[in-house]
Amino acid sequence: VVGLLDADRVERAFQFLVPENAVANAAFTLTASARDEAGHQGTATRTLYVADIEPPEVVDVDPEDNGLYVLLYQNALVTFSEPMATSTINATNITLWVDGGDQVSASVGLSQNGFVATINPDSDLAYGTTYEIQVSTGVTDLAGNPMVTDFASTFTTLPPDLAGPQLVSI
Repeated sequence: VVGLLDADRVERAFQFLVPENAVANAAFTLTASARDEAGHQGTATRTLYVADIEPPEVVDVDPEDNGLYVLLYQNALVTFSEPMATSTINATNITLWVDGGDQVSASVGLSQNGFVATINPDSDLAYGTTYEIQVSTGVTDLAGNPMVTDFASTFTTLPPDLAGPQLVSI
């Protein structure tokens, strides 16, 4: 944007519109130059960053919501819509519960790209049991935006093998 100052005006306001498709943390550099009546020129440069104001969301879980026949040793994965703050991805904010029961002891970690949290139970899950993954609004993205609402998803592990082994040949 180019503007000229009148001799009797000391300031002028300019409007800078950020494109709607600008990504969070995108940088824009603005340079302004001014010259007084004596011919002295000054220049100032500022870098502006697009603020991230969008809250993160859970976009996928594995095992899938209401999944059946989940393996007993399977970790649970929670995928977010954007990179998350490592300090908020922990066993307090992301938990695994026996449906209607106790919390499952597990470690929670974040992928290198910051999109995927892994819930790794300390021991194998129980046969034929329904579990619930819970993600609280305590998790935040890199800009500090929390999720708007808590998230929950359930899955059920393999049923026990009640038939037992059978002799098929001698």
